[in-house]
Amino acid sequence: MKQVKLERYFKLFTNTEAESFFDNSLKTKQIHFVKREIPDSKFTEYFFHEKDLPYVEKVNERLKEKETKDTEREINTLFHKSDRTILLLKFILIALIIAIIISIS
Repeated sequence: MKQVKLERYFKLFTNTEAESFFDNSLKTKQIHFVKREIPDSKFTEYFFHEKDLPYVEKVNERLKEKETKDTEREINTLFHKSDRTILLLKFILIALIIAIIISIS
């Protein structure tokens, strides 16, 4: 029986979509791995062949980029008003200024 050197890799996922992305990316490239949920912990433990570790690092970087983009998109939708709302507020402000000027004269 051939002995294989395995690398241990701990991963903390922010959500199930991130975990699915990571697992599916590895399966797509046919990277063999063993996944183990750690009891009483938020971390997931993976075991890979030592030769596959560079690709695993690339997948992890892509996941970080994807999560960053998703987070930025959520922040933008939460804290930034839509263009229509801003345009409507400008129109109301102009109408109020005109009404005040007319009422003064």
